[in-house]
Amino acid sequence: MLKLHCVFAALLLIGVPSHAQGQSLLVLKGVVIDDSTGEGLPFATISYHPNGVNTMSNEHGGFIFKIRQGAPGDSIRISHVGYKAVTLSTRQKNGDNLAIRLRRVPIQLSDVVVNAVDPLDIIRKAMDRIPDNYPNSPYLLDGFYRLTTKYDNRIIGLSEAVFQIFGHDYSTKSQQFRLIRSRIDKDWNAFGWSGITKIRRPEGIIAVDLVGRIHTAPVLGETERPAHEFSYLGIIDYEGREAYEIGFDQKPDVQKAYHRGTIIIDKETFAFLAITRTLSPRGIQYWKIKSKADRAALYDAQMTDTRYSDSVVVTYRPYGGKYYLRHYYRYTSGRLSGGSDNSQIDLDPYFTETNYLVTRIDTDGVQPFVDSTLINRRTPIERQAYYTRSTDKFWENYNLIEASFNVDSVATDIRRRNLNRPNRP
Repeated sequence: MLKLHCVFAALLLIGVPSHAQGQSLLVLKGVVIDDSTGEGLPFATISYHPNGVNTMSNEHGGFIFKIRQGAPGDSIRISHVGYKAVTLSTRQKNGDNLAIRLRRVPIQLSDVVVNAVDPLDIIRKAMDRIPDNYPNSPYLLDGFYRLTTKYDNRIIGLSEAVFQIFGHDYSTKSQQFRLIRSRIDKDWNAFGWSGITKIRRPEGIIAVDLVGRIHTAPVLGETERPAHEFSYLGIIDYEGREAYEIGFDQKPDVQKAYHRGTIIIDKETFAFLAITRTLSPRGIQYWKIKSKADRAALYDAQMTDTRYSDSVVVTYRPYGGKYYLRHYYRYTSGRLSGGSDNSQIDLDPYFTETNYLVTRIDTDGVQPFVDSTLINRRTPIERQAYYTRSTDKFWENYNLIEASFNVDSVATDIRRRNLNRPNRP
């Protein structure tokens, strides 16, 4: 069982308001589990509502959460879809053991009501309500990003970044991206000592907010929506609120690779809460990556995967009467091959896992960024990274998604492998 620690120190913690800097730092470390099965719950939300700070559990339910201790009546909320939320006081005692057990709270709905609901009507209402449900005034998001690449049961690429996004409203067109800190470790041997690697651009991170580009988004956009069929699955408990659950899959006669998955929409406000999608078995045979932009980003590496796996989860959370992007998760697998005569690679299969978490929301008098503090939105974050993994204490004081592996140990192992560079022809 993991422990709960209360650490008294005056540390700078990005994602915590400046007026709270003199308060004690509370570090929660534990695991969120299903009360009936004892299994860890992935992507449970751990949030501190007074200042919009939050984090999430990893795929095994493990988490670490860092906040300044607040007022005596403040609390931390732990929630998960389909489970009853629990709260903790911010006045925790040092050394307490912490295992958060959540109980299921299913909602039953009669067949008569289920059959009367049109899923497309719910989706249309949700799209019409976007201007009301999502921000229409300036906001600032603190974010954390991790991209992991695996091959042959080992990690060959690891990059992380802390950044901020400023937006005037819910549209993604006017958003600004400011990089605070980043780091990268890459196994050059695995990539054939070439420039090829997996990357993410700032504009790509901004684009994960599907609501901000709803008319061109996967599944719900004007191009893809007619290619899918939708079904009403009923009402579920979504972190204490009733929500519609809608399933979708590409139509059987569509000869192109599209998706299947679920959409969660708040019953009262019709706000989009979550969208989960993966490649549909009906069209996976048609999947190929032929984008010139993708190939250019990988230094002309060819990715033509007919058995490519791609799963995405996007979630939103309420704050101050509006809904904001909370978490983006993507897991892919496929084949990566290419390179020049002196640097050939063939990774088959390789796997990538991407996590982007909004760790704090701020709407109080925020201003646009100064141009000199911005980076190129089209240049990969990995090419604008600071190589400071082992010595930089910054990461110890920032909210992030707890990795399921020891980050520093993996980085050390990658660097050790890079010492054994083969003789090139």
